[in-house]
Amino acid sequence: MGDESRSLAEMGAALYGGEPPPAHVPPTEPVGRTGEQIASAMYDKPELPPEELPPEVKALREAEPARQIYSDTTQYKAAGIDKALADLGIEGQAAEAEHRTWAGVFADLDLNAQDAAHVVGLATMDEPSAETMQVWPDEAKTALQDEYGPDGWEQALADARRLVGRDPRLKDFLNRTGLGNHPDVVRIAARQARAAIASGKLKRT
Repeated sequence: MGDESRSLAEMGAALYGGEPPPAHVPPTEPVGRTGEQIASAMYDKPELPPEELPPEVKALREAEPARQIYSDTTQYKAAGIDKALADLGIEGQAAEAEHRTWAGVFADLDLNAQDAAHVVGLATMDEPSAETMQVWPDEAKTALQDEYGPDGWEQALADARRLVGRDPRLKDFLNRTGLGNHPDVVRIAARQARAAIASGKLKRT
């Protein structure tokens, strides 16, 4: 095979001019990054530090084996968390940590993707006026009365507060932003609280 290759090379040189190439061409130095270097840049990212969780939240997550295997961020990929963080100027590992936190909170509440996206939108909207925020509690009360009746809305509100209070981080955020009084947030929290009570994940006492 080697002799045949050389003869063909010599024929080519005779036809097109020039010297026949040497029988052995030494390998050249790789140009740019190797495949291993590219893969390392893509996948060998520094791990996020362990998340410090409130005791009740930690117990809740440990009781769900699937959450030990699958990332919460996967199911809320379409909720707009990444874009919201980018709009706020949060990037890199800090953004990854915030994304993990909020996706985890949404999973703790068992929110569907639509409600999660709605909450993200509310959390990143322009700061409402004082007048707007003042009417939220009354609007939230009306929303609960419509859904749970005049005799059941107070219990629904208490359930919502119990659910939110399970995670002090969430409670603090809702208090600081005033979103804890937003009628949509109250309605979602009340509904998720009822579902958590029915499934045994939330206790009233």
